[in-house]
Amino acid sequence: MKRFLIVLVFVATGLVANAQLFVGGSIGFSHGAGYSEETITVNGVVEPDYGGLGYNPRTTTFSIAPTVGMMFSDRMGFGATIGYKQDITKTCTDVEKKEFDDKIGLSEFDFTPFFRYVFGDFGKIKLYADAKLPLAFASSKMVYKDIEDDEEITVKEKGPKGFGIGFYIQPAFTYQFNEHISFNAELGLLSLGWYQTKLSYVEEEEILGEEIKAEYIEKDSEFGFGINGRVPVEFGFVYTF
Repeated sequence: MKRFLIVLVFVATGLVANAQLFVGGSIGFSHGAGYSEETITVNGVVEPDYGGLGYNPRTTTFSIAPTVGMMFSDRMGFGATIGYKQDITKTCTDVEKKEFDDKIGLSEFDFTPFFRYVFGDFGKIKLYADAKLPLAFASSKMVYKDIEDDEEITVKEKGPKGFGIGFYIQPAFTYQFNEHISFNAELGLLSLGWYQTKLSYVEEEEILGEEIKAEYIEKDSEFGFGINGRVPVEFGFVYTF
């Protein structure tokens, strides 16, 4: 047993000594807005009380997903990605004043360890696949206007909490610019696996002097292609030490 442990330590030391450390990741930002305008004309005369201008919800999304890993050989390695994503959607409450007072914010944190296998080496271009085990945690908040005792108030509520877990294999490729820097693209559209999400929230209210507490749980499971909980194609850069 002692000899086996000594051999195991030497093997592990050799692997670490020859391993290549790499870091990378991706940053994303998007903002969407717009409006729709409707005009109704009867016998050539514009009807002023019909139609009008309407504003679409304004959605802003920010995401960051740093990655760190080690390649123990030209073919195999492992690592982990820590991601954060925030979505904020604002809804127009007053068209004339262009006020967007209703807001829904969604925050998501995920930790995804992975095992990497390179199955194609064509010089500067390498094809690989990651076997990933994502764990995701999400929460949401709502802010909106309401009327209470004939006064307008701002209401803040916590929305559903979410949890996600899955397993999938995702193909990708990398292009080597130089000895240290490379560009990579993960093909989430071609990923194959399983992913389950769970939403839970609690509602409390008082009816006829009695407090009632209701807990709702919703589970959703998916299996098939494109099950990666992210986007069809994601780009990033990798630095290898």
